[in-house]
Amino acid sequence: MRSSIVILFLAFFTNLDGQALKGRVLDKSDNTPIADVQIKLIGKSASTKTNADGDFDLFISLGYPCLVEFSRSGYQTHVLNLAEQPEEEIKLLLASLEIKEAPSVLKDLNTYDVKSVDSKPIYPGCELKGTESDKFDCFQVAVAKYISNNTNYPKVAKKKKLEELVIVGFEINFDGKVTGVEILRGRYDELNSEAMRVVWSLPIMTPAKKNGENVKMSYQVPVQFSAGCS
Repeated sequence: MRSSIVILFLAFFTNLDGQALKGRVLDKSDNTPIADVQIKLIGKSASTKTNADGDFDLFISLGYPCLVEFSRSGYQTHVLNLAEQPEEEIKLLLASLEIKEAPSVLKDLNTYDVKSVDSKPIYPGCELKGTESDKFDCFQVAVAKYISNNTNYPKVAKKKKLEELVIVGFEINFDGKVTGVEILRGRYDELNSEAMRVVWSLPIMTPAKKNGENVKMSYQVPVQFSAGCS
């Protein structure tokens, strides 16, 4: 079994049009550069990869909160909210996935909808609810409350008086973590970016089960943006 940490160094260079995000990705276990790390701006087409030296640069337009996703086979996907990173240089830790010997029985890699699983995900604090139905009702209420309490109405969107009900799809993975966040309905980048940020930030949950095994389950939530948002 191998477990290591990746350190990502970031620096920003700003001009009138936006920011050039530059950095290097290294493996902490031996400080070797990591090539082919996929780096993309969520909700936009901008993307790049690290080169053989682990270096990358990515241009980001100004004007709305930016979510940048870092992913590579063998490592956990990490999403960085640049709007919450005021420092010119940032150290970001990315935990690698544990690599284990192949199991004798292949893991179920399918993604199921909520009607196809034997037991649905459980939100933290809902474990003590009586029935499976009660636990899922608690899950739905808790997710909706979390999103409502943690969504920020972007200043740029507020200035433009943008309002919309954004629909966000995502998966709850084998380990209970949120992954695969995407916009199913949404017209404005400013609102889509914030909606994705808050969904990515959902806490780790007890994953869904099918045939006694943890499985991925898809789900979707509405994120409301209106003039009343703070």
